[in-house]
Amino acid sequence: MRALLIEPHGTTRALLQSALCESGCTAVEVTATFAAAQSALANQKPDLIVSTWSGPDGNALDLLETVRSFPDARAGTPFVVLTQERQMQVILSTADLGPDAVLLQPVSSWQLQKRVHSVTARYQALLPLWRLWGDPEIETAQNALQTILRAAPQFRNAALRLYGHLLERAGHWEAALAHYDAILAEHAKPWASLGKARTLLALDRLDEAQAVVTALTDAHPRFLDAWEVQALIAERLGDREAAAAAFQQIVTQAPINRVRLQHALPILLAAGDHETAWRALQRLQTHRIPRNAEDKMLIVEAMAETGRWDEAKALVAELGKWTKSPLELAIFHFAQFRLAHRQGLAEEATDALRLALHYACDSAIPDPLPEWFSRLLLAGLSDETLRSDALRLLKRLRELLRDHTTRQHLAAQLRNAGYGQLWDDVERQLAESAKKLVLQGVSYAQTNDWPAAIQAMAKAVETLPGSPAVHFNLALAFLRARAHGVIPAEVAQEQAKRAARTLRRLDPNYPGLQKLETLLAPQQENP
Repeated sequence: MRALLIEPHGTTRALLQSALCESGCTAVEVTATFAAAQSALANQKPDLIVSTWSGPDGNALDLLETVRSFPDARAGTPFVVLTQERQMQVILSTADLGPDAVLLQPVSSWQLQKRVHSVTARYQALLPLWRLWGDPEIETAQNALQTILRAAPQFRNAALRLYGHLLERAGHWEAALAHYDAILAEHAKPWASLGKARTLLALDRLDEAQAVVTALTDAHPRFLDAWEVQALIAERLGDREAAAAAFQQIVTQAPINRVRLQHALPILLAAGDHETAWRALQRLQTHRIPRNAEDKMLIVEAMAETGRWDEAKALVAELGKWTKSPLELAIFHFAQFRLAHRQGLAEEATDALRLALHYACDSAIPDPLPEWFSRLLLAGLSDETLRSDALRLLKRLRELLRDHTTRQHLAAQLRNAGYGQLWDDVERQLAESAKKLVLQGVSYAQTNDWPAAIQAMAKAVETLPGSPAVHFNLALAFLRARAHGVIPAEVAQEQAKRAARTLRRLDPNYPGLQKLETLLAPQQENP
C-alpha cells in the first residue's frame, strides 16, 4: 500500500512516516507543502493520504477537493486529516464527501495505525461502487450495492451514502429521491436530508427543497454543506438576500473553499454585502494561497467591487507574470477587461476583451462552465466590434459542452440578455450537420454497411456531443449491428449502454429513452 503524507514539521513527519510503515504501507511519499502534494497526486496514485489540516501554504481543503474530483475510483482514496481540537468541528462540517477520518494531534502511532486500517478496509469494501464513479450505470450500481450490503454490513451507511451520490452523478434524480426517502423513513440521517434537498433542487421542486434544507440547518446549524444548498435554492427562487445570508453563515464559521467562493462571491456582491465578500476573500487568502488564475480573478473582481483599486491592479499584474496556457491567458485578459471597464477606460477594456475572447476560443473549454466564461461571452456579444469573436466562442461552447444543465443555464443567460436567437442559430447549424451525418449513417445501415453506419453516427456525436438525438441514434446503430451479427454482441451491447447512459445524463426525459432501455433489457435479443 502506497501512502502520501503531508506534514510541515520534520520531527512529526518522521514519526508519522514510521507509523505508516508499521501499519503496512510499503512506500510513503512525504511532502512538507500542499503544493508539493498536488504535484505528487498528478504523478502517482496513492492508496492512502494522511494530511495535516493546515500548513505554510494553505490547508487540506484544496487537496481534498482535488481527490474527490477525480473521475474514477481514485475519488474515494482514503483521506485522513490530523488537526487541533478547535478545528475538528469545522472540518467535519465542511464537505459532504469529506475526509474519511479526523484525528486530534498529537496522535499516537497506535491511533494512526488503527484508523488507517479502518478507512482502508472501508474503501476496499466500497470499491465496487467507487469503480463506477466515472460512468455510473444504475443496474450495475444496484448490484454492487447489494453485494456490499451482504458482504460488509458494517459499512451499510457508507455504502448507501455513496450509492446516493452515484445516482445523482448519473442524473437518476427520481431514483435518488426514492433512495433518500427510504433512508429517512428509517432514520433521520443529516446526509440523506442533504441529498434529498440537492435532488429536489435538481428536479426544480424548489419549495420542497427549501423546506427540507431549512429543517436541516435548523437542526444542524454547523452543517455547512446544508447552508450552501440553502443559498443555491434561495438564488434560484430569486431571493438574493436570503442566499447572501446563507453564505454569511459559511463565511463566519469556516475557511471557505474555492468552489464555495465561486458560488458565494457573485451572490454576496449582487446583494451589496461587500463586507462578507471581503471576509470570504480574506479567509481564502489566510487559509490557502490561491494558486490558479481563476482564484486570482475572483479576488480581483471583489477587490474592484469593494473599491480596492490599487490592490486589484497589483494582483492583475501578478497574474500576468505566470499565466501560460490559453485558458489562463483568457482569465488574465478578462480580469484586465473587468478592471478597465469599472474604471471607465473604454479603449483599454476593448483591447483586453478582444484578447480574452481570442484565448478563450483557443483554450480547452471547462465543463461545467465557470460563471466568468458566461460573463466573457456576454461582454463580447454586447460589443459590435467584437461580435464575430464572441460568436466563434459561442459556437465552440455549443459544440463542446456536454453537461445538459450547463447548456440550459447558458442558454437561459443568453435569452435573458437578448441573445437567444444567436444561440438558436448556432444550435440549428450544428443540428443540421449532425442530422446529415445521422442520415448518412442510416443509409449505410440500409445497405448493411454497419461499420460505416457506426462511424457516421460517431462523427455526429463528435459534431454535437451535447445532443440527445445523436446519442440515441448511435445506441440504435450498435444494437442493430448486434442484431445482424456484424459486431460481437458483448461489444455492441456495452457501446449501446454507454450511449444510453450519456443520453440519460443529457436529457433524462428524452422521448426515445424508454424505448432504448427496453431494447437494452437482458431478455431483448433483437431491436
